[in-house]
Amino acid sequence: MNEIHEGNVEIDGFIFFGEEITATESYSRREYIRTSIMNGGQYVSRGQYLPKEYTFTSKLDVPINEPYLYDDIFQVMENKVCEVVCPYMGGIFNAEVQITKTHPKGAPTTVNLEITVKEVPEREVTI
Repeated sequence: MNEIHEGNVEIDGFIFFGEEITATESYSRREYIRTSIMNGGQYVSRGQYLPKEYTFTSKLDVPINEPYLYDDIFQVMENKVCEVVCPYMGGIFNAEVQITKTHPKGAPTTVNLEITVKEVPEREVTI
């Protein structure tokens, strides 16, 4: 039985029990571009913003006669920016969500999910 722990991930109020949380980018950051200049020096400038990105797996129980039960919720999540809450992912942030669903053979009431969340940065306006 799944034990409730702090690895749970809330996406727009829907709670997933995150089993394996893996980071592609653990922290939001900017890449630095290094350009060589005369006499062996370097000019360093800020480059592209790299948002944090996480992937985790989860399982859902579904009725045997309605394996499509959560499809409408997942479709809404994938087509908008969602609020993600998880202490292991750095707290609260907005993100794009991608959900890959698998129906395992021999377990008709279970759906395995692989969920990827990629941060959508707050827009900063500078004048």
